[in-house]
Amino acid sequence: RFFETPDGRVMRLVHQPMPDGALVATHEDITIQRRAEEERDRNREFLNLVVDNIPVTTLVKDAKELRYVFVNRAGERYYGTEREKMIGKTPFDLLPGPSAQLIIDLDRQLLAANRGPIDDEHQIRMADRAMRVAKTTRLPILDEKGEPQYLLTVIEDITERKRAEERIAHL
Repeated sequence: RFFETPDGRVMRLVHQPMPDGALVATHEDITIQRRAEEERDRNREFLNLVVDNIPVTTLVKDAKELRYVFVNRAGERYYGTEREKMIGKTPFDLLPGPSAQLIIDLDRQLLAANRGPIDDEHQIRMADRAMRVAKTTRLPILDEKGEPQYLLTVIEDITERKRAEERIAHL
């Protein structure tokens, strides 16, 4: 159990029963630890808020199974589905086969190169059958041993820009 003293200190109270039926109570001042945890939580909430509101699709996949572990709001709009339905899934669960295979191939190229970032531009058919043009940047996120732990992908949907360029070229 925890309690806060009138002067703002946070104390942990532990009751330990003894074999003879007695009870030993200890009080530990954990103010510094608690404040550090609160600051960590505030920082995490702030960073999540910032990343979630980046206006381009930002995705993170685990490097082993290529399953989505993070999708921001722009990613929900881009894929046309809620992130809760994307987390834990692979591209094959979300996109038509050829598009999913393209994404997997690009991710595997990044893993094989073991460097980053890698930029590319490609067409992709979405689950709703709409064709989009994506400009992507892929980057491995390495663990303490220098091995890829996650893959970060930032996607800019440039479909409308490409269509406008085609119209201008046609004119």
